[in-house]
Amino acid sequence: MYPCEAIYTSRPRWLPPHSSWASSAAAPRRRRRRSSCTRVRCAPSLLTPEAKNDEKAVKQALKDLERAHKAHHKAQKAEHDAVEDHQKAIRREEKLAAELIKLQHEHESAIATKDTLAKEVAVKQDELARLADEVKRLQVTLERTQETARVNTERREQRLAALTDNGSQSSLPAAAGAGAAAG
Repeated sequence: MYPCEAIYTSRPRWLPPHSSWASSAAAPRRRRRRSSCTRVRCAPSLLTPEAKNDEKAVKQALKDLERAHKAHHKAQKAEHDAVEDHQKAIRREEKLAAELIKLQHEHESAIATKDTLAKEVAVKQDELARLADEVKRLQVTLERTQETARVNTERREQRLAALTDNGSQSSLPAAAGAGAAAG
């Protein structure tokens, strides 16, 4: 029989010697069983719930750790994706900036070309106006020259006619034929 199940009739060792129980004149009482044994035999039954609680706590800690690892991995992936997206945005911005610089250069070149061509158009318009005036002047000169030539031709014909009329009468048909052939 184990000491935790024994019925004590004498003073237990754990009681101090000056205890009133030891000097009591009353009949020895039966010792009640303790509901929770603290002795060696009862120790496994007392430790089993603690062990189970510890095991549950360890399992829960493992689950928590696994969840934390998953969350950490997910956060790492999200951070990696965010970094990649940021780098893509930087590359796109740099590409667009280069295109913008190129387009600005082309725009400035186009403006310079436009200005140059506008000056050239103004020069060509001035040249056209000058040449139009020259053409008008030359047309007037041509008309005057033609008029002068026509007048001179008429005078020559009149002189020629006067010369042929004054000359021999016999040569008149010959002169008329020669004039007709010349005319």
